[in-house]
Amino acid sequence: MNYKSLTVLLLFFFQTKCSFGQFIYYDKSEIIDSSKLHKIYKAGKELQSSLKKLGFTAETFEIFELNDRILMTIDGRFDVYEWRNQNWLNLYKGSLHGYNHNSQKFIYNDKLFSFRGYGFWREHGEIIEFLPEKGEWELVQGTNILPFGFGVVQDSVFIVNSDKCY
Repeated sequence: MNYKSLTVLLLFFFQTKCSFGQFIYYDKSEIIDSSKLHKIYKAGKELQSSLKKLGFTAETFEIFELNDRILMTIDGRFDVYEWRNQNWLNLYKGSLHGYNHNSQKFIYNDKLFSFRGYGFWREHGEIIEFLPEKGEWELVQGTNILPFGFGVVQDSVFIVNSDKCY
């Protein structure tokens, strides 16, 4: 076997067998208990492993504190998990996924939003809001005109940076 074939084989093995992923915790100013943080991370890794067995390689997990709740989103999926009874409970009731790859999730006015993304054959700059009572994401009216770009919430203003200024 030549060097190139061996390298490709090793890279394929490494990519398929190793667990890639990153967990990002957007915490409030209070410091979370380290044992609780370890349990949250361990349960997240177990969830990542179960998704991998289903054929979905989840790479980015974002964890948010919303009032007294801890929520987790997964890039490229509409799932929204809540930390309850030492485990992650999925609040999303739909069956669709893939619309929000590489999106920016954020909390604003005690609500969870997702800005931009790609999937379903296009990139978009829309803002969608998670409605926990429905277990669904819905488009925030009027945001379908936003360009694909990067956005931040700063001083109660949502700023979109792209080729145009909004």
